Amino acid sequence: MRTRPRPPQPDRLQFEWVCERDHLRATYQGVYMLSTAITPLLSGYLADRFGRMKVLVASHVALSVTSISLSFVHSVPLIFLLRFFTGSSEIMTGLVLTLEVCEPRHRVAVGVLTGIAWSAGTMLWGTLAYFIRGWRHLQLAASLPTLLAFPILLFMDESPRWLIVRGRFEKAKRVLEKAARWNKKTLPPEDQLDNLFSRIYSEETEEMKKESPHTPPPEDADVVAHKRCCRRHRLCWNKNIALVTIINCMIYFCVALVFDGLNLAGDLYSDDPFLYLILGGLVEVPGILFAAPLIHHLGRKGPLVACLFGSGVVNVALSVLPAAHVTTSLVLAMMGKLLVCAAFQILYVYSNELFPTEVRVSGVEGASAVGQVGALMAPYFSTYLGPLVSWLPSAVYGGLSIASSCATLLLRETKDKPLPDTIADLDAAVRKRNLRTEIGDINSVEGRYKISEMATLREWGVRSVEA
Repeated sequence: MRTRPRPPQPDRLQFEWVCERDHLRATYQGVYMLSTAITPLLSGYLADRFGRMKVLVASHVALSVTSISLSFVHSVPLIFLLRFFTGSSEIMTGLVLTLEVCEPRHRVAVGVLTGIAWSAGTMLWGTLAYFIRGWRHLQLAASLPTLLAFPILLFMDESPRWLIVRGRFEKAKRVLEKAARWNKKTLPPEDQLDNLFSRIYSEETEEMKKESPHTPPPEDADVVAHKRCCRRHRLCWNKNIALVTIINCMIYFCVALVFDGLNLAGDLYSDDPFLYLILGGLVEVPGILFAAPLIHHLGRKGPLVACLFGSGVVNVALSVLPAAHVTTSLVLAMMGKLLVCAAFQILYVYSNELFPTEVRVSGVEGASAVGQVGALMAPYFSTYLGPLVSWLPSAVYGGLSIASSCATLLLRETKDKPLPDTIADLDAAVRKRNLRTEIGDINSVEGRYKISEMATLREWGVRSVEA
């Protein structure tokens, strides 16, 4: 007598991830988050040293191979291993490359609107999961579209900013000439380009001379960067870059923990996890679209502080709301998701404008790695501790969001400011901001005179000390 085949089972039932092994559900997601926390530490250094495109292509190959392979393996340890390597995909390297080649007046729109694809993917996941209940078929259906990106990568070039900082002027010229040809624009004369390239490159070598005054700097800028990194990491080189690094790490940790924590909290705030996931992706769209005009008109710093603080208030309200108010909990959770999503998109643009070109990928990837530690903790807060202590996840999300909003106040505004290429450029921008704070209104005639006078006195004082 023939038996009917068993219907596809969810992964937690097929591998008996229930009862006393229920924590493996959170571990499956945590393994992925662990990879996203480790990978940026290496890829950020590699992208700053060897180029953005090489890291981007290698990480996307790893994503496609491992995510598709997950659909066919049956060993639990191998599934966890492939899940780990799936997290090696480098989203931030691609974003940094995008913003470095983007025209300044379009930087906000491009940086923020790239999040629309993430929201569409979240909604698609919820829809696919509703109709495809077999996890292997679901994994395969979600992974095959990664192959569509490879033809696009063939048309992408290396960042000209990175090429200039690394002293590869001829390659930078070829990339700029291609961009000018595609956009029907005319580049400045070659001698002007050479002078601009030389000025940016010389700032890197001048910093090397200051750091090692008795040793002539090597001619290769890659060697310069490598030796500096070995002696002391450039992200902690002085108090200005260290402050940017520490605060960005804190904010990334906060938004990653809150964002992923709310993503995984369908069992806490809703009776229908599929509807919760679809709504969660849907509310991200206005959060992203709202962020673009907001930071275009009001700057980056103020809107980021407001979104973080608002998300904190909403999550604190969730922590004290009785569990019986399911609809109210769902509405508040979606409000918190909208605000933290907007904060995430603002942070993507803001952090790339805060870090100089020579350490931009290292800085953003390093902060993102710290953020992924928060994402690693999110499954345990929302899916493991949440059912045991219902108020704890929301209280942690709320308190951390409010603390991060206060820390953001220490950063400088970057709206309508040129991207710094070196740490010296960052120091100059900080000094300029401090002068404005000390003098007052920079637009007044008296203010202009005082700023000029103070700058002259400070320059005279530095020369006197050196003498």
